[in-house]
Amino acid sequence: MKRRRGLFFWAVASLVCVLVFVVTFLLIASTHQNWTVSEFASRHPAPGKLVSVGTHSLHLHCTGTGDRTVILESGSGMWSLDWHLVQTRVSRFAHVCSYDRAGFGWSEAGPEPRDISQIVKELHDVALNAELRGSFIIVGASFG
Repeated sequence: MKRRRGLFFWAVASLVCVLVFVVTFLLIASTHQNWTVSEFASRHPAPGKLVSVGTHSLHLHCTGTGDRTVILESGSGMWSLDWHLVQTRVSRFAHVCSYDRAGFGWSEAGPEPRDISQIVKELHDVALNAELRGSFIIVGASFG
C-alpha cells in the first residue's frame, strides 16, 4: 500500500525551499555588492586620505569645519560613499568624517578577527593619527 504525504509534509518542504532560496539570494547579493565596491574603488581615486592604524591604513574623508567632529560609521557591508548625501549636508555646519572599515572601499584589509573590539580600536587609532580635534559625535547606521 502506497503512503500519501500529508499537507504538513508539503508545507515544511515548501518552507525549506523558500529558506534555501532566500539564503542563497542574500549570499549572492552580498558577494555582488562587495565585488562592486571593490571594482569601483579600484577604478576611482579616493576622495580622502589613507591614515595608518599600525598594520594597515584606513581611508578617511573629512569635509566642513567646526568645533565638533561628526564621525559617520557605516552599516554592515557599507562604506564611506554611502554617507555622501548626509556628509554633504552636515558639512555645512560641522566638521564631518566618513571612513571605510578595513577591507572596504579604499581601506586596506586588516588583521583577523574582525570583531567589534578591533573595529573600535581602529576607529580610535584613525581619529588619533589623523589628529581629529574637538568633541565627537558618532552617527551610525545598521551595524554601525
